[in-house]
Amino acid sequence: MRDRKFSRKTWFFLIIAVVLTLATVFITQVTSFTIVSGNSMLPTLGDSDRYLVQRRFYTLSHGDIVVIDKSHFADNGESIKGDSVIKRVIGLSGDELRFDTENGVIYRNGAALEVAQSDGVWREAGYTISGLTYDKKDLPETVTVPYGCIFVLGDNRGNSEDSRNSNVGMVGENWVIGKVLFRVN
Repeated sequence: MRDRKFSRKTWFFLIIAVVLTLATVFITQVTSFTIVSGNSMLPTLGDSDRYLVQRRFYTLSHGDIVVIDKSHFADNGESIKGDSVIKRVIGLSGDELRFDTENGVIYRNGAALEVAQSDGVWREAGYTISGLTYDKKDLPETVTVPYGCIFVLGDNRGNSEDSRNSNVGMVGENWVIGKVLFRVN
Protein backbone atom coordinates (compact mmCIF):
# COMPACT_ATOMS: atom_id res chain seq x y z
CA MET A 1 0.00 0.00 0.00
CA ARG A 2 2.86 2.36 0.79
CA ASP A 3 4.32 1.89 -2.73
CA ARG A 4 1.02 2.99 -4.24
CA LYS A 5 1.10 6.35 -2.37
CA PHE A 6 4.68 6.91 -3.42
CA SER A 7 3.71 6.19 -6.99
CA ARG A 8 0.87 8.75 -6.90
CA LYS A 9 3.19 11.38 -5.43
CA THR A 10 5.78 10.63 -8.08
CA TRP A 11 3.19 10.96 -10.87
CA PHE A 12 1.88 14.20 -9.33
CA PHE A 13 5.35 15.78 -9.26
CA LEU A 14 6.13 14.47 -12.75
CA ILE A 15 2.93 16.04 -14.13
CA ILE A 16 3.70 19.34 -12.39
CA ALA A 17 7.24 19.31 -13.81
CA VAL A 18 5.94 18.63 -17.35
CA VAL A 19 3.32 21.41 -17.07
CA LEU A 20 5.91 23.91 -15.79
CA THR A 21 8.34 22.92 -18.54
CA LEU A 22 5.70 23.33 -21.24
CA ALA A 23 4.60 26.67 -19.79
CA THR A 24 8.21 27.88 -19.75
CA VAL A 25 8.75 26.80 -23.36
CA PHE A 26 5.50 28.49 -24.39
CA ILE A 27 6.33 31.75 -22.61
CA THR A 28 9.91 31.92 -23.91
CA GLN A 29 9.46 30.53 -27.44
CA VAL A 30 5.90 31.33 -28.48
CA THR A 31 5.23 34.65 -26.76
CA SER A 32 7.17 37.66 -25.58
CA PHE A 33 6.53 41.09 -24.14
CA THR A 34 7.14 44.31 -26.00
CA ILE A 35 7.04 47.95 -24.98
CA VAL A 36 5.64 50.58 -27.32
CA SER A 37 8.11 53.34 -28.09
CA GLY A 38 6.61 56.48 -29.58
CA ASN A 39 3.18 57.75 -30.52
CA SER A 40 2.64 56.35 -34.03
CA MET A 41 -0.09 53.98 -32.80
CA LEU A 42 -2.11 56.52 -30.79
CA PRO A 43 -4.90 56.32 -29.78
CA THR A 44 -4.75 52.50 -29.75
CA LEU A 45 -1.30 52.03 -28.19
CA GLY A 46 0.56 54.64 -26.17
CA ASP A 47 4.23 55.30 -25.52
CA SER A 48 5.62 52.86 -22.90
CA ASP A 49 2.57 50.55 -22.97
CA ARG A 50 3.47 46.86 -22.58
CA TYR A 51 1.94 44.13 -24.74
CA LEU A 52 2.06 40.36 -25.01
CA VAL A 53 3.15 39.30 -28.49
CA GLN A 54 2.54 35.93 -30.13
CA ARG A 55 5.81 35.11 -31.90
CA ARG A 56 4.89 31.80 -33.53
CA PHE A 57 1.87 29.93 -34.89
CA TYR A 58 -0.14 32.93 -36.09
CA THR A 59 -1.74 33.94 -39.37
CA LEU A 60 -1.67 37.56 -40.47
CA SER A 61 -5.01 39.23 -41.12
CA HIS A 62 -6.23 42.70 -42.00
CA GLY A 63 -6.35 44.85 -38.89
CA ASP A 64 -3.77 42.87 -36.90
CA ILE A 65 -1.25 44.84 -34.89
CA VAL A 66 2.24 43.47 -35.50
CA VAL A 67 5.76 43.99 -34.19
CA ILE A 68 8.32 44.40 -36.99
CA ASP A 69 12.11 44.10 -36.97
CA LYS A 70 13.13 47.52 -38.27
CA SER A 71 16.67 46.47 -39.26
CA HIS A 72 15.30 45.49 -42.70
CA PHE A 73 14.09 49.01 -43.51
CA ALA A 74 15.88 50.94 -46.25
CA ASP A 75 17.58 53.24 -43.74
CA ASN A 76 18.19 50.31 -41.34
CA GLY A 77 15.48 51.80 -39.15
CA GLU A 78 17.68 54.71 -38.06
CA SER A 79 14.82 57.20 -38.43
CA ILE A 80 12.71 55.26 -35.92
CA LYS A 81 13.61 54.86 -32.25
CA GLY A 82 13.66 51.44 -30.58
CA ASP A 83 14.63 48.00 -31.89
CA SER A 84 11.30 47.28 -33.52
CA VAL A 85 8.12 49.02 -34.63
CA ILE A 86 4.48 48.31 -33.97
CA LYS A 87 1.98 48.92 -36.78
CA ARG A 88 -1.42 47.79 -38.05
CA VAL A 89 -1.75 45.49 -41.09
CA ILE A 90 -3.77 47.26 -43.78
CA GLY A 91 -2.80 45.17 -46.82
CA LEU A 92 -1.80 41.54 -47.36
CA SER A 93 -0.05 39.94 -50.35
CA GLY A 94 -1.92 40.73 -53.55
CA ASP A 95 -4.12 43.48 -52.09
CA GLU A 96 -4.49 46.61 -54.18
CA LEU A 97 -4.58 49.78 -52.07
CA ARG A 98 -5.72 53.16 -53.33
CA PHE A 99 -5.37 56.37 -51.34
CA ASP A 100 -8.05 59.01 -51.77
CA THR A 101 -6.07 61.78 -50.07
CA GLU A 102 -8.74 64.39 -50.81
CA ASN A 103 -11.28 62.55 -48.63
CA GLY A 104 -8.80 60.68 -46.40
CA VAL A 105 -10.13 57.25 -47.38
CA ILE A 106 -8.21 54.07 -48.21
CA TYR A 107 -9.62 51.59 -50.72
CA ARG A 108 -8.61 47.94 -50.48
CA ASN A 109 -9.34 45.84 -53.56
CA GLY A 110 -11.83 48.46 -54.77
CA ALA A 111 -13.82 48.74 -51.53
CA ALA A 112 -13.44 51.70 -49.18
CA LEU A 113 -12.34 50.89 -45.66
CA GLU A 114 -15.38 51.92 -43.65
CA VAL A 115 -14.75 55.18 -41.81
CA ALA A 116 -16.94 56.64 -39.07
CA GLN A 117 -16.65 59.29 -36.40
CA SER A 118 -18.56 59.17 -33.14
CA ASP A 119 -18.06 61.39 -30.08
CA GLY A 120 -14.83 62.75 -31.59
CA VAL A 121 -13.37 59.25 -32.12
CA TRP A 122 -12.46 58.07 -35.62
CA ARG A 123 -12.83 54.41 -36.58
CA GLU A 124 -11.57 52.80 -39.76
CA ALA A 125 -12.63 49.24 -40.55
CA GLY A 126 -13.65 48.86 -36.89
CA TYR A 127 -10.45 50.02 -35.19
CA THR A 128 -9.68 53.41 -33.66
CA ILE A 129 -7.42 55.84 -35.52
CA SER A 130 -6.32 59.40 -34.77
CA GLY A 131 -7.72 60.81 -38.02
CA LEU A 132 -8.20 60.11 -41.68
CA THR A 133 -5.39 59.26 -44.12
CA TYR A 134 -4.83 62.51 -46.03
CA ASP A 135 -1.18 61.80 -46.83
CA LYS A 136 0.11 58.97 -49.01
CA LYS A 137 3.67 60.27 -48.47
CA ASP A 138 6.12 58.60 -50.92
CA LEU A 139 3.55 56.29 -52.57
CA PRO A 140 1.75 56.50 -55.87
CA GLU A 141 -2.04 56.76 -55.57
CA THR A 142 -2.47 53.01 -56.09
CA VAL A 143 -0.14 50.21 -54.94
CA THR A 144 -0.30 46.42 -55.01
CA VAL A 145 1.21 44.57 -52.08
CA PRO A 146 3.83 42.13 -53.44
CA TYR A 147 3.77 38.43 -52.63
CA GLY A 148 5.32 37.71 -49.22
CA CYS A 149 4.77 41.28 -48.01
CA ILE A 150 2.31 43.28 -45.96
CA PHE A 151 1.41 46.97 -45.94
CA VAL A 152 1.31 48.57 -42.49
CA LEU A 153 0.15 51.92 -41.11
CA GLY A 154 0.29 53.53 -37.71
CA ASP A 155 -3.09 54.41 -36.21
CA ASN A 156 -1.76 57.96 -35.70
CA ARG A 157 -1.88 58.60 -39.44
CA GLY A 158 -0.49 62.12 -39.26
CA ASN A 159 2.55 61.07 -37.19
CA SER A 160 3.69 57.64 -38.32
CA GLU A 161 6.62 56.27 -40.31
CA ASP A 162 5.01 53.30 -42.02
CA SER A 163 4.64 51.63 -45.42
CA ARG A 164 3.80 55.01 -46.97
CA ASN A 165 7.42 56.06 -46.36
CA SER A 166 10.14 54.88 -48.75
CA ASN A 167 12.48 54.04 -45.84
CA VAL A 168 9.89 51.49 -44.54
CA GLY A 169 7.98 50.47 -47.68
CA MET A 170 6.39 47.09 -48.07
CA VAL A 171 7.19 44.90 -45.07
CA GLY A 172 8.35 41.33 -45.66
CA GLU A 173 6.21 38.83 -43.76
CA ASN A 174 9.47 37.34 -42.46
CA TRP A 175 10.31 40.71 -40.84
CA VAL A 176 7.30 40.32 -38.53
CA ILE A 177 8.43 39.37 -35.04
CA GLY A 178 4.91 38.65 -33.89
CA LYS A 179 1.31 39.66 -33.52
CA VAL A 180 0.12 41.73 -30.55
CA LEU A 181 -2.31 39.74 -28.40
CA PHE A 182 -3.25 42.10 -25.57
CA ARG A 183 -2.13 44.90 -23.28
CA VAL A 184 -0.28 43.83 -20.13
CA ASN A 185 -0.16 47.02 -18.03
